Amino acid sequence: MAICKAAQIAMKSSDAGGVLLYVTDLMSDSQDLLDFACELAERHGARLELLHVIDPEQTPSMPDAQMDNQYRLETLACSLQSPKMETRAVLLFGDPEDVIWKRAVDIKAKLIALPSNGSATERAWKALARRLKRKCVCPVLSFSHFSVRRMRSDPLQWMLH
Repeated sequence: MAICKAAQIAMKSSDAGGVLLYVTDLMSDSQDLLDFACELAERHGARLELLHVIDPEQTPSMPDAQMDNQYRLETLACSLQSPKMETRAVLLFGDPEDVIWKRAVDIKAKLIALPSNGSATERAWKALARRLKRKCVCPVLSFSHFSVRRMRSDPLQWMLH
């Protein structure tokens, strides 16, 4: 249950509110992982910011593709909106490590959430999480379907502070 405690400590570390920065690749988000981030944000009165970063060095610049990414990101944010939580979609360009770090600083994020999905890019995603953990002031939480399922199978642990 370390992931649960780490997330709750991070979200309680300052006054109510703040921002949970959820980094998405827009291709492998699962409803379980998104629901977990929403629950965490709602529980602590935080805003949920969905961030997608396009690395121009890795992805060719195609305006139609960028517009499609922006549309998908905004649609995802709208689908997660609730009366208890504000959700915002942000599409930025640059080196993901630098962009995520700068965004977290700019918005004074309480927590950076990096969902892992078991995809082919998993190794790169985990390496990014490790680098961000060394660089960022706020905690960086890397979580997976497995860890979310584990927390849901023991709801008492999840509800305990």
